[in-house]
Amino acid sequence: MKKLWNIADLIDLEFFLNQDNGEDLDSLSARDRQIYTDLPSAIQEATPQKLLRAWLSSRRESLHQEENEIALPGRTWQEILYLFFGIALFAGLFSGGGLAFSFLSYSGREPVNVAAYFAVFVLVQAILFLLLAGSAFFRRIQGKHIIEASLLYRLLLRLFTGLLHKIMAGVQKKTSQKVSAETRLKWSAYNSSIKQIRQRYGLLFFRPFFLVVQVFGVCFNTGVLAATLFKVIGADLAFGWQSTLQVTPASVHNLVHWIALPWSWLPNSFI
Repeated sequence: MKKLWNIADLIDLEFFLNQDNGEDLDSLSARDRQIYTDLPSAIQEATPQKLLRAWLSSRRESLHQEENEIALPGRTWQEILYLFFGIALFAGLFSGGGLAFSFLSYSGREPVNVAAYFAVFVLVQAILFLLLAGSAFFRRIQGKHIIEASLLYRLLLRLFTGLLHKIMAGVQKKTSQKVSAETRLKWSAYNSSIKQIRQRYGLLFFRPFFLVVQVFGVCFNTGVLAATLFKVIGADLAFGWQSTLQVTPASVHNLVHWIALPWSWLPNSFI
């Protein structure tokens, strides 16, 4: 079933509602009545949610016919979000692959330090996962929302909303000399509509940015795995467990055994 609403729709809805503030109620009623009568009979008998969606679609078409020089704030939001996803994807792949290549560099003199590789790419992420799980557990006990009450939520929300406002302000500044005064007034309403979305639908507004961070993490690990497989398969490497700690071979064997436990069910031919 197709989703009825998304964040871009909510931003456009707030934008049109802000435009109606201060307007004559009689003219607004006449306009909305005309929109309703122009709808097909099947939609006229639909639920209020679908009627509101039809009203939004009609307002979008009307604005598009009047102003062809700018995009609606919802579309701008989607384009900026796609930009964030693209940056996270390529940044994760290149940073993960580049960092793994640097750790697996082998000049033939000293073996690759497996301890450092394990600490950076496995141990750090395992500690972060445990901290996240522990924080989620205590937030659940306190009755708070796991994501919204976290420090990561507040930091990422400030980061991405700040970047979003700067990008939209930059676009508005570059296009202000090419558009009409009425269009510039509409652009000034964009930021207010986004602020209202953030205040009214705070957690819903944040979820796409949380997904951006998750995309970066997945792509980072994908880059690490790809670089590791390429170096292990395509190069002659020597590995060593270099550490100042007094670790016996039996301890290293036990550690490797526990790390490989999730893959222990695979046949030996796959390992």
